[in-house]
Parts: sequence; C-alpha cells; structure tokens
Amino acid sequence: MHGGSALRAVVDTNVWVSGYLHPGGAPGRILRAVRDGRVLALATAALAEEIVEVLERPRLLRLGVGPESAAEALWLLRILPEEDAAVPPIRNPSDEPVLASAFAGRAAFIVSGDDDLAGDASLVALLAETGIAVVRPAAFLRLLP
Repeated sequence: MHGGSALRAVVDTNVWVSGYLHPGGAPGRILRAVRDGRVLALATAALAEEIVEVLERPRLLRLGVGPESAAEALWLLRILPEEDAAVPPIRNPSDEPVLASAFAGRAAFIVSGDDDLAGDASLVALLAETGIAVVRPAAFLRLLP
C-alpha cells in the first residue's frame, strides 16, 4: 500500500476533518489518495493523537463523522518515531506537531488549509529551504501522481 512512488506528506488535521465532512471536495480527494497509496501520510504520535481527538469530538459526530473515521485515519497514518526535531518558532505553537512530523518524516509536503501555516510567508520560505513545500489542498491535488 505504501509504494515508493507515493508522495511523502504531512496532512494537517483540518484536511482530515474537511475530507471526512466533504468527501467530494479537495480534502476528501486527498484522503482518497492516501487510501489508494498515492500519498504516504506521515505523523508523529503527537499529531496522530491530535487528529484522532479532533475526529472524535461530539460536534463532528453530530455532523456524521464518527469514531470509525478516527480509526481509519489512525490506520492510514504512517506513525513516525518521536525525534527532537528543531522546530522553528511559529505564530501558532499548536502547529508544532505538524512541523515536527514533517521534519521527522522527511516530508516533501505539508498539506494544510490553516492560514497560520499556509499563510505564513516567512515560515513557508524557511520550510522551502529545507525541501518542504507548504501547500493548500487544491494545490496538492494538482501534484498527485
């Protein structure tokens, strides 16, 4: 399932949530690409825990996203060993698990709809210097094999 040609990406929590809420939209199509092995979704344990916790929130349950979504996400994620990666200072410290996952997994991409990540030009430039592109879901879809 995790072939060598898969794109190595950290799929941010907001993309998982949007993907389950709107399967036909860009985030949903990204989750389909993870399911079929075109994307290797990387996460440290901290990010995986965050994704599961958010997907199990009662508000999402009322919208039709249940524990089976969290279980599937956990199954699809490639959980990385924790590393003490030097994460640069960022506007929103809650995004540190995403950056740590990208560094630990040698990701080529961070896929996020979060303006604190995708909209932070200095952070995007800094990550680009390390070979990590921060892209929004629609842009990521155009890169898929």
